[in-house]
Amino acid sequence: MDKLAFLFLSILAAGSMASAAVKTDFLPIASKVEFEAIGRPSMMKVKGTGEGPTGKISLEKNQLTGSLNIKLSALKTGIELRDEHMKDKYLHVKDHPEAILTLNPISIPENWTPGTAIAEKSFTGKLKLHGVENPVSGLFSVTGDQTVTAKFEFKLTDFKIDIPSYLGVTIADLVKVKTEFKTKVQ
Repeated sequence: MDKLAFLFLSILAAGSMASAAVKTDFLPIASKVEFEAIGRPSMMKVKGTGEGPTGKISLEKNQLTGSLNIKLSALKTGIELRDEHMKDKYLHVKDHPEAILTLNPISIPENWTPGTAIAEKSFTGKLKLHGVENPVSGLFSVTGDQTVTAKFEFKLTDFKIDIPSYLGVTIADLVKVKTEFKTKVQ
């Protein structure tokens, strides 16, 4: 589940709007990915976390672009057997160790400056997961302290991932992803 996604927007809080490209580092201690899938019966929720992303993000001429990589082997749900099934049986992590989110250009207001919050704004891109690439969209926001939050959803079947089922509990096709991270200008 690619929870990835989206840690990309950290560049927004990291640099100026000058025409030169701005680079940023993600702060690993303050970065995380979370995912949630509802089980059937619906009272069952499978939640998990993972490491923050790696990748390259640039902001040039008010356009944010780049890609983020999420290490799928680092995803955890809190139950070892479920984690093993998720990684080996469904995500096939040995063959597909990362999920990659490539952003479509995002326009940032010309008057934006670091330390200024950005209310929820939409983004689009392509998510490569399980060897399949599909378009995704979601929302992100930035606080004045350079914390970026991004959310999106995807369907397992769109990425040719079998619907997980174990002992009469089946996971819904839809997975919700949320990421939160802080940035640091290089």
